[in-house]
Amino acid sequence: MKKNKGFAALLFVIFVCPEILLGGICYFSGFTPIMQFLLGGVVFLQTLVFVFIITAPLTAGIFVSTVEKPKHIPLLPLFAAVENGRSKAVVDQGGNATRYVINKHDAGFHLKKELDGVSSEDNMWNVVEGEYSNARNFWEQKIEEKTGLVFVGVFPWRRVYQYELHPIKMLTKGGTRTLVISEKSETSDHVRVREFNWGAQVTVLLKDMFQVSILFSFRLQCVNPHKLLFGVDNWDESFADAVASRTIETLQNFKLEDLTKLGTDVTKSMIAESVSKISLEIEPKTEVHWGLKVIETQISKYEFLALTDEERNALTIVEVTKRKMDARTIEYQTEKQGEKDVVGARAEAIEAHGVAGMQASRDQMLETASANEGQQTIITGLSNGQPSEEGEIVKLLKALLAKK
Repeated sequence: MKKNKGFAALLFVIFVCPEILLGGICYFSGFTPIMQFLLGGVVFLQTLVFVFIITAPLTAGIFVSTVEKPKHIPLLPLFAAVENGRSKAVVDQGGNATRYVINKHDAGFHLKKELDGVSSEDNMWNVVEGEYSNARNFWEQKIEEKTGLVFVGVFPWRRVYQYELHPIKMLTKGGTRTLVISEKSETSDHVRVREFNWGAQVTVLLKDMFQVSILFSFRLQCVNPHKLLFGVDNWDESFADAVASRTIETLQNFKLEDLTKLGTDVTKSMIAESVSKISLEIEPKTEVHWGLKVIETQISKYEFLALTDEERNALTIVEVTKRKMDARTIEYQTEKQGEKDVVGARAEAIEAHGVAGMQASRDQMLETASANEGQQTIITGLSNGQPSEEGEIVKLLKALLAKK
């Protein structure tokens, strides 16, 4: 009723106020030809508006703006077709969201700032079950009932928000599923408030430098279009980055043998459960802005990838880890040999290698100083002089002697 009163006041301003104003001016100044022309122009515009309001339930389709056929003509009204299971944002001239429209038949918006004890403007646009109408007054309600269209407003003051995304397709060829992400972006004007399928592919480098490739299949649902469209830039890329980060976080401390011991099914379940925790309802702190719910996470493809020699050499951490392992092996071998004359061995090594030998020893130390099990740290920032700890020098010289 309150919204209808506002609409009635708007009609009063459009149809009555201009005539009263011009009529008063004409009466006191005389009905000159110019004033008669202005008064006639006002009446003509009022007639057009009146005809539009009366015929809108039949003619609204002419003014529909879509991604394929945008109609942004100044001072003309705009209507939006909201397909079932979708929601669209209405923005002002500056691109700021003013309201959202939805077509889900069995659900609408919360429209209250308070939700679960938390007060926020975003909470108004949480999708909830129940009857809902996008109409703000009886005129818009009649149009929505007759045509299914929603009145957006008059351009450029109001328009449907549009944004760019990269389409994702899941292809199956020869029994193998492949994720294809289009390099060319497409314009969209909606988000899906019903369940929809979405895919992502992540390659993780394990602790022992083996690679595992994982193809995810998600069932997602937008539970708040305001958060999804304006809480992050490019929600699809943002969500894909979150999936990759959570997957890497889950597997980065595993080795190939650890995963094979667990078994494929157990590993898949572990990864899927961990990634699902970026869902809004399970862990709000990890994605307070998305408004996106993860309903189900499945792993469509899971395989280990072998590294070529070139790839292995290109990974600095791999080479460093290998050298650490070699140094530990040499150290253990020399200790087993029971060398007792450590001082003599050091003097002999210095005499044999000179400055170059000491420099080589120092370089070796930089990469083996932290050769504890599982540690992958490269020590940097040491001085250019001789290493101060005699124990490390002894170990390194013993390693050099063992290689002779």
